[in-house]
Amino acid sequence: MTPEVTEGPYFVMNELVRQNVHENQWGVPLPLDIGVIDITSCKPLPNAFVEIWHANATGFYSSFTVDSGSGGGNSASTAMSDELSFVRGGWPANKNGMRCIPYILASTWVELSIFTTIESTEGNLHIGQVFFDESFNDKVLAPIPYVIPLSLTPPMYNADDSILAEENTGRYNTFADAYQLGKNLQDRVIAYITIGIDSTTRYSFSTANYWMP
Repeated sequence: MTPEVTEGPYFVMNELVRQNVHENQWGVPLPLDIGVIDITSCKPLPNAFVEIWHANATGFYSSFTVDSGSGGGNSASTAMSDELSFVRGGWPANKNGMRCIPYILASTWVELSIFTTIESTEGNLHIGQVFFDESFNDKVLAPIPYVIPLSLTPPMYNADDSILAEENTGRYNTFADAYQLGKNLQDRVIAYITIGIDSTTRYSFSTANYWMP
């Protein structure tokens, strides 16, 4: 089973149902395939609704652009500052328990949650994060616009990330397999990971933030 971790910063309930989440943000496009496996049956969990959110290339989270950008924050105590929605969204798994976000933006980590179905905000099955190897992160953070905020805030390295250490336990691998399919990152990068969840459990969010379109 994928270990549960603390709720990532700047989560918003009722996010958009969509696969392409990058909107007009600059960055490395990254299709991310997420497999959802029910450990109670060892079978894929169809219709599981997977939501993702993460900062843009300059470190800002949509809906919290006033507070974010410094690399911290707590969604339980931080009120939304705007109604922007870049790099947020969710999509249901298909019959094989797989889903694909055609284009997110490459980041050093991606926060995610998994619900029983798209209609259920109470049936939360998993709260976690997805990480990438440091060698991949180095390539991502090298070009503009990623390099701009690095002069202001030092990057969080995997070895120093307590959330990564917490989730990367019990023989579970929290690192997504990422592959560069061209000479440059911008040519094409794809990544995938499998999340093991217990369909009989339920977890609660502490956030009080709801996105109301």
